Amino acid sequence: MSHDNLPWKPYPHINDSETSSHGYIYALFDHHDNLLYVGQTTGLDSRIRAHYSDKPQVRYAKYIEIPLSELNDVEASLILRHLPPLNKTVPKNTAYYTLEGYQKVDQRFYSNRVAALRLARQFENICGYYHVSDLAEISEQMDEEVTL
Repeated sequence: MSHDNLPWKPYPHINDSETSSHGYIYALFDHHDNLLYVGQTTGLDSRIRAHYSDKPQVRYAKYIEIPLSELNDVEASLILRHLPPLNKTVPKNTAYYTLEGYQKVDQRFYSNRVAALRLARQFENICGYYHVSDLAEISEQMDEEVTL
């Protein structure tokens, strides 16, 4: 799913019909329209106001409404795609993992770290994060090596 085509809204336009089953992904921009930061919240007004007060370079914000269950995945995808300079971490999510983090999901990565590292070289990563589909492919290749 391409997050660049999401229905971004300019802040402070907030739809009154929003429900508690949704949260927000917001993006902060500078005076040159450069993306500075991507974040998530359930309290949009207070969170954006806090950013305006502690980040003087912020000129404007946009946001999208997202189901709560998708907040981490959407935020992580946007951060890894655009690498905003004020984002320092990637939230825990189900779409992107480091090799170390994926060891908790797939025990084969823990038991055969050397093979996992070697096979991972053929896949694109962003700041050490791999898409879960690539990690599944690495697992399959590890299984094939074991059966040979």
